[in-house]
Amino acid sequence: MPLIEWDLQEGHLELRKGLRGIYLALYAAELVGRLIEEHDPHPGLFDQLEQTIPELASARREETFLAFQLDLLRESGYLAELFNCAACGAAMEGTRAAYFSPARGGAVCRNCEGSTPDRLEVDPRLLRLLQSMLRMARSNGSPRRLPQLTRHQTDPINRIFAEHVQHTLGRPLRLHKYVLP
Repeated sequence: MPLIEWDLQEGHLELRKGLRGIYLALYAAELVGRLIEEHDPHPGLFDQLEQTIPELASARREETFLAFQLDLLRESGYLAELFNCAACGAAMEGTRAAYFSPARGGAVCRNCEGSTPDRLEVDPRLLRLLQSMLRMARSNGSPRRLPQLTRHQTDPINRIFAEHVQHTLGRPLRLHKYVLP
C-alpha cells in the first residue's frame, strides 16, 4: 500500500538552532541504522534515541550523545573492551599510558602497544571517564548524573568509537566526519 498521507509529530525545532546538535542526531541515527539489524527489535534503544534527540539541542549535548553511544554499543554487542587490555588481559585501571586498537577490539596496555600497529593513543583520564560511565547505574538512559563534558573530552572518544565501529563492520561511516574535526 503506498504512502498517501503523513502527519509530523515532532519537528525538533530547538535542535535546528545549532549545527552541532543536528550532526550528532544524524550520526546517532546512522549508528543505530548500522549497528541494529532489520527485524532485530530493541524498543528500549529506539525509545532512548527518541529521548536523546531533543537533548542534543541542550548545553549537555556532548555527554548526552556519549551516553547514548555507549548504550547503543553495549545493547548491540559492539562495545569495545575498556577495562582490560584486549591483547594480554591485564587490568587497565590506573595505567599511565593507554592505547586503543580497533583490530583487537579494545584498550591496549603500555606493555602490548608495541605489538599493536593500529593503536591509537588514549588519554588515560578519558579511559577512566569511560570506565566510570559504564559502571554508573543509569535510570532510563538519562545522562543527567554525568559531569558536563566538552568537545575536548568527547571528540577523542568519538573518534576511537568511530574507528572501532568502522573496523568491526568493515565499512565506513558517512557522518562521523561532520561530528569529528
